[in-house]
Amino acid sequence: MDGIIETLLRLEGAKHKALIDGDAPAYDEHVRSQLHLLDSTPDFRAAARQSPHSIAALSKLIQHNTALFLNLLSTSPAFVFSQNGYTSNGTVETPVKNRIAVEG
Repeated sequence: MDGIIETLLRLEGAKHKALIDGDAPAYDEHVRSQLHLLDSTPDFRAAARQSPHSIAALSKLIQHNTALFLNLLSTSPAFVFSQNGYTSNGTVETPVKNRIAVEG
């Protein structure tokens, strides 16, 4: 559990760099890493209580990255919002889409 907050902060920084560089695959990789880390950490709250300054820095970076991500969604085809979602183990889950077949 030691270093979980610092690892999340490092991964959030890597996501920030991927957003700045327009590197959607790297961004997705770091999101999956964060999800996996959070899923495998049994007591995140205890770690958070021990590092209030790091949590504050992480929160600010998450807010900044969220704003940047939303901006990129509206302006960049590399970050086009897809219908994919992430499961708790960090894998991409593609929802089943209804399709209409047209016979000609």
